Amino acid sequence: MSANPRRSKDGPLGQARPRRKAPSLSRTRPPSGMSLEQWQIERRRQFGRAQDFRMTNAGDEPVFSEFLVTNPSSRRTYLVRIRGTEPGANVCSCPDFASNELGTCKHVEFVIGRLARGRKTAKLLREGFEPP
Repeated sequence: MSANPRRSKDGPLGQARPRRKAPSLSRTRPPSGMSLEQWQIERRRQFGRAQDFRMTNAGDEPVFSEFLVTNPSSRRTYLVRIRGTEPGANVCSCPDFASNELGTCKHVEFVIGRLARGRKTAKLLREGFEPP
C-alpha cells in the first residue's frame, strides 16, 4: 500500500490519470504538410469524437450496422451506416456528409470512435466488413 493513502500510482484517490488531449487542429489553416482534404477529415474526426452524442444501434450487427446518432442539444437524429474505418466506406444522412465529398462527417467519426473503444467491437472493426 502506498505511503500516502490519498494517492495511488494511477492518480489522486485511485483515479486514472487523465489522458493528454491531442492539440486541436486550427479551424482556419491546415497544419504544414497536411492536404486540405486530410485536414478537413481530421477536423471532423477530432470534433466528432469529442461530442456527447447519443448512439443507438438500429441494425442487427454489433459493428457493421445502422446507427441512430442524436445530438442532445439540437435534438437532431441522423442515420449512420458503418462499413469500415476509411473515409468513403460509410454513409450518414446529415447535410455535411451529403455535400462535403470527404466521405465522412462528425457523426460517422463519433460512431467509429465509440466502436473503437469497446473490446469486442474494436476487434470486429479491425477485422473489417464482410458482406453476407
